[in-house]
Amino acid sequence: MAAPADSPFSPAAPTAIAGVGASAGGIEAFTALLKEMPPDSGLAFVFVQHLAPTHTSMLAEILQRATRMRVLEVHDEPVVQRNCVYVIPPARVMTIRSGRLALAPRGQAPHHTVDEFFDSLATAQGHRAIGIVLSGTATDGTAGPRGDQGRGGHHDCAGLLGAV
Repeated sequence: MAAPADSPFSPAAPTAIAGVGASAGGIEAFTALLKEMPPDSGLAFVFVQHLAPTHTSMLAEILQRATRMRVLEVHDEPVVQRNCVYVIPPARVMTIRSGRLALAPRGQAPHHTVDEFFDSLATAQGHRAIGIVLSGTATDGTAGPRGDQGRGGHHDCAGLLGAV
């Protein structure tokens, strides 16, 4: 009997899920990362940006030009599959549980969209979670990790993929 599609033993299940976060200025870093990734790595990639709630996003279309993997803007709580790229839609908060991406409306208050996704990814995937924070052009990418350390977070810089 075959394993269910959302089981870690399913042939469609990714080896690991890489959450990739950046600010709105991180599109160039997103595309640079995807251009270097083989389309058959066995990983799934979930791209999450900090965007204004009213921002119209063309991220899925832009990323599709950078990779041969299938790129999907998330809408109907898909089961995450290997060799696919998933993109957060505008005005939403996204989490992952039981191998599925879940969306909730984003309020007007400031949100930490990337942080919220990374928290759920670590909880849901454990050792099969990868967190990548990419920097756009505004900073060197260290402000977020420094802020996390102030809140009690720990970062092993040797284990992070740095700014592109």
